[in-house]
Amino acid sequence: MIGIDASDIQRLDSEKRNSILKKAKEIEEFSVLQISRVTGINRVAVRRTVPVAP
Repeated sequence: MIGIDASDIQRLDSEKRNSILKKAKEIEEFSVLQISRVTGINRVAVRRTVPVAP
């Protein structure tokens, strides 16, 4: 994804984790569900972090 193991994202501080999640959404154009499945982070938590088009 962005040069870091998906499982390591859960252990990062919130600012760094949120930055990576936003990049995954904006640059890679992954859906919230895809990001959630790959990282193991709850779908609702991902949705709160990344902007979602209405």
